[in-house]
Amino acid sequence: MSYAVVGLSQEEVLAGPEYRPAMQLARALDEHVERLKYRGGAGGHALVYGVDATDIETIRKLRQRYHEYGPFFQFEYFNDVARVACEQFGTELRILEYVTERSIPHSRTLLLDRLYVRAA
Repeated sequence: MSYAVVGLSQEEVLAGPEYRPAMQLARALDEHVERLKYRGGAGGHALVYGVDATDIETIRKLRQRYHEYGPFFQFEYFNDVARVACEQFGTELRILEYVTERSIPHSRTLLLDRLYVRAA
């Protein structure tokens, strides 16, 4: 499974959690599951990890690594299921690159773990 590295600007972070892609996706998935009246069965989990804000060294390294794409303040990692769900619900992602789960920093925090069932 791959993860999309998504960069967030300082303005996006300071605008509040409701404006961050992971939280927009969480709301959309909750509404989607409610509309489908989903009660179980096959589905995938949309996972989004973030880098712990107290891990200044890792964030500094990530800023250096992706500086050519812009001045990013924070980074999030969206799995394949989360990316597909973002596409369906119109949540824009600024994808910097694709990495494996092993490439996500150890200081990760789980931002989102929601069931995603694609509507037929």
